[in-house]
Amino acid sequence: MEDDAVDCDPAETRDWLESLEAVTRSVETERGKYLLQQLDARAQELGIRTQQKQLAMTVDGEYQTLGANDGASEVWSVTSFSELARAAREVQRWNRLHPTVTSRTSFVADCLVGRTPVLAATDYVGAYPSMIAPFVEAPFVVLGTDGFGRSDTRASLRRFFEVDRQSIVVAALQSLVDGGQVKKDMVASAIDRYQLPTHEAPPWTR
Repeated sequence: MEDDAVDCDPAETRDWLESLEAVTRSVETERGKYLLQQLDARAQELGIRTQQKQLAMTVDGEYQTLGANDGASEVWSVTSFSELARAAREVQRWNRLHPTVTSRTSFVADCLVGRTPVLAATDYVGAYPSMIAPFVEAPFVVLGTDGFGRSDTRASLRRFFEVDRQSIVVAALQSLVDGGQVKKDMVASAIDRYQLPTHEAPPWTR
């Protein structure tokens, strides 16, 4: 995985984020999704390939390699799981106190609608993304860096804690197996291809 990008102009970044937030707040979530899709498409035309895009291509490529041509994934970059959870709790409270009017839905529920499995991977402990699990309807799987502190390169640490790209692909395939959407052989094939250590103890015990 590539190292995280450095923000060389925080003020400009804040302007972009506030503009997107304003559109979503004044119009609807779908409009925000559309704008992000257009930005992503334009970025690809300019030769800019984000880490998230590469991950989606890896997951989808695994489908094609194993003969499942109907696979398609979405990759979201989360700025703050705690803020998503806080906003969802506010919506939950509002609905509880206004039982006679149309219920509201949270931003995270709007984004992750349906029963397609959701997988959250983070360089923090697994409890962090788990904060939004109660507000997501779909099966929710978390990969985090739980365990003892270690010093190494980012890529090596992600490999050790099983939150690297290959581990994410395997976890995504397994979540589909659990839902009866793909065969177990797909997971086994991916594990062999990526040479994942199946006999080692969990990283949080080492």
